[in-house]
Amino acid sequence: MKASDNFKIDQAWWNKEKPLTLKSTGLGATMKKYQDAKVKITTLASKGVYSGEFDAATTPFDIATLILDKDIPAAVTKAKGMCGKLLHKDTIAVLDKFKTAISAEKGLLQTLEDNFNKTYKAKHFDPAQLKSSTIEKNLIAEKETAQALYKETELAFKKISNQVIYLKSLEKQGKLREEDVLTAAKETKDDSTKVKKNCATLAKMVQTAEGDISAVDKLFKGGKGVLSFRDQDTIKTHLNSVMKYKNLILDYSSRANMFQSGVESSFNEFKSALTGAKTATSTHLKELALLQKTMLGNEGVTRKLENQFTNLILLPGKMINAVKTAKDRASIVVPPGVDVPVDKWETRMEEWIAAAEQAIKKTSKLLAQSKEIKDKILGRIDPSIKDSDQAKPIIADIEMKYGGIETYNKNCYSDLKTFQDKLKTLKSELSKKA
Repeated sequence: MKASDNFKIDQAWWNKEKPLTLKSTGLGATMKKYQDAKVKITTLASKGVYSGEFDAATTPFDIATLILDKDIPAAVTKAKGMCGKLLHKDTIAVLDKFKTAISAEKGLLQTLEDNFNKTYKAKHFDPAQLKSSTIEKNLIAEKETAQALYKETELAFKKISNQVIYLKSLEKQGKLREEDVLTAAKETKDDSTKVKKNCATLAKMVQTAEGDISAVDKLFKGGKGVLSFRDQDTIKTHLNSVMKYKNLILDYSSRANMFQSGVESSFNEFKSALTGAKTATSTHLKELALLQKTMLGNEGVTRKLENQFTNLILLPGKMINAVKTAKDRASIVVPPGVDVPVDKWETRMEEWIAAAEQAIKKTSKLLAQSKEIKDKILGRIDPSIKDSDQAKPIIADIEMKYGGIETYNKNCYSDLKTFQDKLKTLKSELSKKA
């Protein structure tokens, strides 16, 4: 192959002229593909009758042109890449001339198509009618797709609407909690995404339909003065049909967008309500934490007061037993833990009684104060907040500590009664020991 040779889209030429040192590139097979397409066109045209193969969105002319525009350049690029810059420099020079050959072939194809149309268009078919009919068929299918998308969007929106209605009812009752909003948001996430995605798809379909209308309108306007009135009316009918389906898709798209706006608007409302709910929850949780701390302190004080008498309760019994077992007053043995002589036992018992009475006053006061503050704070907290996961353990602890205060207060009353009864018994037993 000489550098001065022209590039040809001809498999036989390439097989003969390509360097023997160049491996198979696939260029010859691509050339054969184009040559077969061209032969097919000339064969169909030579039959003298209209072929159904031209009744398609992509005609044999379109197929041949596509090979020239896409396949040949790609094959040439591949072949050049396999060539050695020095070894195959002449071949590279010839391959670089491929655009001229493509241009010539396109001119030939156009001549073939023009001759074909002149010979058969009036008798058998009109390319403009064919294209407009194809566009209409495609858009009808698009319309059905749009309708299905709309129904899916409508169903997703209804599910979201039901969640919104539920949340609004809670808000109206003052029972809206943070977890309610978060759960609703989680459950409707997929539906919200579906609505948004479908709206975007429908909007894109509307743009495509606009292009289809433009294409058919161009065919209609271009046919005036060339096509018969019958052909023009047929294309105009296609145009009206395409516009009708485009408007249906636009309607579906518009309604779907309304759903999307409704979803966004509703959740913006509840975002605001949730902020309010969070604020209220936070305030009440702080109040509960403070109440818990107060209860902890009060429970500790009452426990300490009651514990003062836990060990002392045993001593009066030991004192009484010591008196009972002694022969006389002089032989009474002071039991372990009793820190005063026998003649001061009654006085010591009275001191214990006085201390128990004071303890009761304090524990009773703490109990009353605890109940008042507990009832006040728990009374103004919304039940929905009380039932929240954050509040439940705090409230349970508050109630437990309040129960402890009640128990220690009762124990102090019991201790007082024990001391009073033991003092009477002690006085009685001592009077028997002259």
